[in-house]
Amino acid sequence: MTDLELAQDPKTETPDHSERKRICHLATAQAKTTLRRGDRLRVTKCPGTKRWITFGGWDGDWIVSKSGINDYHAINIDMVNDRAIYFPIQPDPKLLQSMAIRYRHDFGLLDSKHQAAILGQMRQLWEEVVGLGFYRPPV
Repeated sequence: MTDLELAQDPKTETPDHSERKRICHLATAQAKTTLRRGDRLRVTKCPGTKRWITFGGWDGDWIVSKSGINDYHAINIDMVNDRAIYFPIQPDPKLLQSMAIRYRHDFGLLDSKHQAAILGQMRQLWEEVVGLGFYRPPV
């Protein structure tokens, strides 16, 4: 069973599975704001072969190629229009730390539990700013 199949199977719900599901959802959300019809994508397909497709649209969370095949997921993209890219796009940890220090000037003096909580809040703010949060601008 592939990682994506595990992420979609409710019988395999574990803490790792929940995290994988969140990552798959985040990758799809980011790809939906990034990809444009006609983009050339390099994707990995079972059993690990890489192939180039032309982006045609979406079928739920699945990428549909120009030829009509909808067997690709955003987490398996590694190039878009000859440029390396990986979904989900992650914030630079140094950026999150900088945001945390701006938010709490005593961030470096806090215990690791409180630092982790604040970094979690900073990640949520980052997701909101890049368009992956609750707000969706009207199209």
